[in-house]
Amino acid sequence: MKEKWFDTNATWLAANGMIPKSNHGHLDTGSFVVDMLGERLIIDIGANNYDASGYFSTQRYHYYRTRPEGHNMFLINPVAQLDDYGGFAPWVDASGSGITATAEGAYYTIDLSDVYAEDTTSAIRGYMLMDDRRNVVIRDEIT
Repeated sequence: MKEKWFDTNATWLAANGMIPKSNHGHLDTGSFVVDMLGERLIIDIGANNYDASGYFSTQRYHYYRTRPEGHNMFLINPVAQLDDYGGFAPWVDASGSGITATAEGAYYTIDLSDVYAEDTTSAIRGYMLMDDRRNVVIRDEIT
């Protein structure tokens, strides 16, 4: 979501949903990045060293950069999450259609319930641009 197109100072928000544990993926479903006033304010630390010991086998999700702790994600049960993190995290909104947008703002949610199914009955993360798309709100609703 963006405040304006073709403006390097515009507020910009992007989030990661869909399938965790994909090829080259991290346990970061629901993480996000934010740019404002030409600066990256909230970052994703990116890839680890592919040559690290066990990276493409048993040790991959033992590295900080590949786990939820290394991203801007909430952590509920780190031991269980290491083994059970999976599922599907679709983008949804109140109507179930995806992004809701107006000139004043935009929002969408990612349903993380399947990803956190071992420890929650529901886990929803909402992303909003508000105040003429100049401010960002991230809201977690976890049951």
